[in-house]
Amino acid sequence: MYWGDSQLLRVFGAVQNSDHAQTWFVELIRKAKLLRIGIPDLLDMMGSEAGKQQLNERIALIASSESTLNATVYRSGTGTDDPGEKIDDYQINWSGIPAFMDAIDQRMAAVSGIPFTKIMGRSPGGMNATGDHDTDNWWDTVGDGQENETRPCLEQLDPILIRSAGAKNPDKVWWLWAPLRKPTEKEEAETFDLLMDAITKLIDTGMLPEEAMSRACRT
Repeated sequence: MYWGDSQLLRVFGAVQNSDHAQTWFVELIRKAKLLRIGIPDLLDMMGSEAGKQQLNERIALIASSESTLNATVYRSGTGTDDPGEKIDDYQINWSGIPAFMDAIDQRMAAVSGIPFTKIMGRSPGGMNATGDHDTDNWWDTVGDGQENETRPCLEQLDPILIRSAGAKNPDKVWWLWAPLRKPTEKEEAETFDLLMDAITKLIDTGMLPEEAMSRACRT
């Protein structure tokens, strides 16, 4: 819940807005391929069946020439008294559209709590940007949800599930979440160095018998 509202509904609305924006953009691309044909005396031609037939044949000829010749054939006219036909491509100003769509997707990412780079599958923007900070925040969010929301629910079912699985000592059964991320080689090396340093200090104190320490190291 987010301020009394269902988070699922908030995310659903943001996803719908993003989907509508994508649909609108696709329709805009399709519309950019349209031709705008200006035909003199069009209304007069539509006033008779012969004129309608002539108009249909003319439009069919334009479509056929574009398909066959990869060119648009039209009557250019002879002067002011005979302007001829006018064919224009549909003009669209594409500037600002990518930023507009990114803003909608970023809103969706903000509402869902998922980093923009992860939910959209894009590389981080900006100089020297790695996206590690966003990823770490995402793992923290997922981890908090696992421990504070999902675990309490599962713990209500654990007594039933554990006994149905035939466990002899249900009270001694415990579980952990699978790691959300795999540590890098550098992180594994640093962890190993810290562990070895701690073991060395523990041995130097002489608080543990050598036999117990050697057995622990072997296991």
